[in-house]
Amino acid sequence: MPRNSKKGACSAHVESAKANCLKHNRREGKVPSYVNHHLTHDNRKVFEDEMIRDRKSILPLMRQAEKLYTEKTGQKCQKSFTPFREDVLVVKAGITDEQLMEYKTKVEALTGWKVIGIWLHQDEGHARSKYIEGDEEFKINYHAHVLYDCQDHQTGKAVRCTREYMRKRQDLLSEATGMERGYSAVETGRTHRKSMQQRIHSEEQRLIELMRKREEEEKKLAEEEKKRKELEKQNAQKKVQGDLLDLQNEKKRKEGLEIEKAIRKLTKEYKGLLDLLSNLKNSDEYREYRQIQDDRENAQRLLDVLIRNIDHARATAAAMGVDVSAKLRNTSEGWVLEATVGKTSLPSCVIEQTDAYSYKRGEMPAEILVAKYHPTLYQASPEKVLDYIKSEKKR
Repeated sequence: MPRNSKKGACSAHVESAKANCLKHNRREGKVPSYVNHHLTHDNRKVFEDEMIRDRKSILPLMRQAEKLYTEKTGQKCQKSFTPFREDVLVVKAGITDEQLMEYKTKVEALTGWKVIGIWLHQDEGHARSKYIEGDEEFKINYHAHVLYDCQDHQTGKAVRCTREYMRKRQDLLSEATGMERGYSAVETGRTHRKSMQQRIHSEEQRLIELMRKREEEEKKLAEEEKKRKELEKQNAQKKVQGDLLDLQNEKKRKEGLEIEKAIRKLTKEYKGLLDLLSNLKNSDEYREYRQIQDDRENAQRLLDVLIRNIDHARATAAAMGVDVSAKLRNTSEGWVLEATVGKTSLPSCVIEQTDAYSYKRGEMPAEILVAKYHPTLYQASPEKVLDYIKSEKKR
């Protein structure tokens, strides 16, 4: 059964960095409506690398990264290429620069990503908070933005991290801040909402609450009207206490007018929220979110195809009746692959750094690694592969 999220726990969520992220993190240019500008002076720039210092946007850096990718790989840059990523860390009040810098050191060692900027925000709240509507109360969302350079400048490719590394990031944040770690998404069953999606969700909840209040007011008005009519009927039958009846009716009439006034106010807010919700769903940010969701589904389909190819390669190797092993040595010329097939040693060869890392992390089986650099190895007939698969099912 899914767990509810922990109150006051730390969390971290990473996504591709946007070109205008520096303006948002430094509070330059247009400020979002959910920001309390009276608290903006409490924000802090914890760290900025020379790479982004004095820059207004990371768009030129993105272009440079794409150019380096093409130069190093000889391939056109793919849409999934993400040279820069940004983390949003949910932290507590009173977090120190030293704690955030400790997280920086640990996460760089874990992921291989380089932290190029850290900013602490202490001026954000809910888009429809009481403060913005005139009350002095304001619930602050304490969080930090961490900007990463995720490109391997030797190969031009993006340094990829496994899901296990992503989970360990939150352990590192808990250690650095002294906060309790939140439950994982697997335990809570919750899906992370983008900022635009969260605002739409909040407005929808507020809309539902306004509709409930309006229904209560309408029900109350109907009950008061019913009571007034019953009182009029009783006094008309008795033909007594006329003055009292007039006073009571006048009181009920005034109460009815106040209730009708409240209903008109709630109806106006209801229509305004409908318009706001419509504008949010038609915004470029929401359409961008939908595109990201579609890209994620396409990536999952490609991953399923890759897994089937790996299973087929393993079946082929087993059908030939050979054992494949691989060892890697880090030399001055690069990573050298030393492989054996059965009792036969294959010629040593230099392989790509990314393949070496994938094999060492357990993401690439030995059969796939050896087959990539010795493509004539697997020559089993389709009949042998079919026989092997049938025997595996029987076992």
